Amino acid sequence: MYIYFIIFLIILLSSYIFHKAELNNNIVLRRNYCIGVAIVLVLLSGLRHESIGLDTVMYKYIYYDIRAGSDSLIVDDEAEIGFFYLMKYFGLYFDYQIFLILVASLSIIPVSFIIYTYSRNVCLSFLIFYSSILFHALEFAAERQAIAFGFVVIAYHFIMQRKLILYLSCLAIGFLFHKSCFVFLPCYWLYNLEICKRTVIFLGISLAISFATGTLIFSYVVKFWRIEYGLSEEDAGGERLFFLLCVFAYIGLSFYKDYNNNINVRLPLLIFSLSPLIWPVLNINPALYRLQYYFDFFLALYVPNYLYISANGKIRKIICFLSAFLMIYVLFKMRTAEAYYPYKFFWE
Repeated sequence: MYIYFIIFLIILLSSYIFHKAELNNNIVLRRNYCIGVAIVLVLLSGLRHESIGLDTVMYKYIYYDIRAGSDSLIVDDEAEIGFFYLMKYFGLYFDYQIFLILVASLSIIPVSFIIYTYSRNVCLSFLIFYSSILFHALEFAAERQAIAFGFVVIAYHFIMQRKLILYLSCLAIGFLFHKSCFVFLPCYWLYNLEICKRTVIFLGISLAISFATGTLIFSYVVKFWRIEYGLSEEDAGGERLFFLLCVFAYIGLSFYKDYNNNINVRLPLLIFSLSPLIWPVLNINPALYRLQYYFDFFLALYVPNYLYISANGKIRKIICFLSAFLMIYVLFKMRTAEAYYPYKFFWE
């Protein structure tokens, strides 16, 4: 477990070390810092032992079966063909461990780019991302979705640039690796949405409807999945995490007048707010929590950017406390610990 905390402390302490050097205002230092953290996180994910992550071993077997030209593996119309052919052709030249580094690079480098470009506090953004359930789940297990997530993150850049064709292209490529990324499709049109009382009321009503009709929506959504998901009574700690996400969204939506004209706060908040909004449907089977990951990431942009412009000292302290609590909660209490601790490198 020690390796996780070493990296956490490196990111945390560096925020103090670079504070006097004005990291967030020095373009060169800021860029080099983001590149450095990205390299560390890529190596953490790419050099892991096959026992780290629930599906890592499975993907390894598939990789070498494809590499050997096994006839038992056939791509059908429902498979993520992008991932299959990436494994197939990459496997002609490289071992599986190199493939893990490639997967980590395709997901983490886009995150680093977006944090560098759109975060007002890159250290805090990396801390929130690194300490989140999505990092542990995607980077250590869900290889297909990790790549799709990388394209979703890049798609956010094209939302900000107002380039619809490139935005749709990113989602289309991500779709070839994991179909779930199309849940992000409506986010492009959130750019021009101003937050007002009607918006807040609408989101509140939508959350209530989500609770009331969750089972019906769930039954409809699962028709589009390759895997048939059923009702589950499994508890993955979702209720407590859902409460924390709601508090973050509530605080942001309550003080919308402070930042409504700041797209770097408003858009990440609106996208992030979709996470607790769809939770009542996904909670029916915790395996579907993966759909939230595409939205959860934007907490890592919303929080630092809001803290940067907020003049309300009490709200700043509350958000900082909640952010720290969320990090600790995920690292110690979520079921990710069962799959990812203790950490081992592939040579151990």
